[in-house]
Parts: sequence; C-alpha cells; structure tokens
Amino acid sequence: MTSMEINAVALKTAEYLKKAIMEDPVMLDYVFPTEYLDIDEASRYTKVAKSTLYKNIKSIPHRKHGKRLIFSKRALAHFIATSSW
Repeated sequence: MTSMEINAVALKTAEYLKKAIMEDPVMLDYVFPTEYLDIDEASRYTKVAKSTLYKNIKSIPHRKHGKRLIFSKRALAHFIATSSW
C-alpha cells in the first residue's frame, strides 16, 4: 500500500467516525473512553433520585456489567442536556 492510499484510508476512516459521532454522541465513548459511573454516582452527578433513574432506565444510555448498571459520564451529560424527561 502506498502512502497516498494509506492517507486516503485514514481520511475515509476519520470521515466515517465524525459522521458516526455526530449521529450518535455515545459513539464518542468508543473512540475516546470516558469516566464511568455506577448508579449511586450517576444519581449524585445528575441530582436525580436512584428510583427515578431506575424507572426511566430504558431511555437513559447505560451498559450492564453483570447485574450492575454502568453509565458513561459523557453520555449521561449529553442525555441530560438534550432530553426533556
């Protein structure tokens, strides 16, 4: 592969990542890892009761690690800033 071909691939990859992140900001966590919070930390960070977080969990970006819920701090901040729940 020539350096021109490598540069072309790098540019296409950067364009793809930019588009993916613009469409879904949670994708940013896959490219640039963020701080993760458990349910207690997420409750304190958002100033929302744990019971409210559990009640609305289907609409809140999160991951499960075993039985624990894990929240990306960046995705949670974006969700709070852009949602009206």
